[in-house]
Amino acid sequence: MLNLRLSVSHLDKQSEWDSGKKMDVQGWKHYMDFWAFSTKQHGTIRIAVAQAWNPHRIMINHSDHKQSEWDSAGKKMDVQGWKHQMEFWVYPAKL
Repeated sequence: MLNLRLSVSHLDKQSEWDSGKKMDVQGWKHYMDFWAFSTKQHGTIRIAVAQAWNPHRIMINHSDHKQSEWDSAGKKMDVQGWKHQMEFWVYPAKL
């Protein structure tokens, strides 16, 4: 079984990440970075983020809903024990 983990920033170090510092910290190895918008921009899609505990984990855009549903700003990630945490808007990947 493959066990993957993902760290998305450390809030107390955000200014360091914003200035370009790599996230090689506390055993984590920097893999990628991206910029996102706090509000919808032309051509962007909404990414909703939820959090759960025991063990602590995050999830984005629960698969029970299509992307078109997530693009509705009112849709929360409060599903199946997950608690909506935040949202951001990004340009979709070009395939």
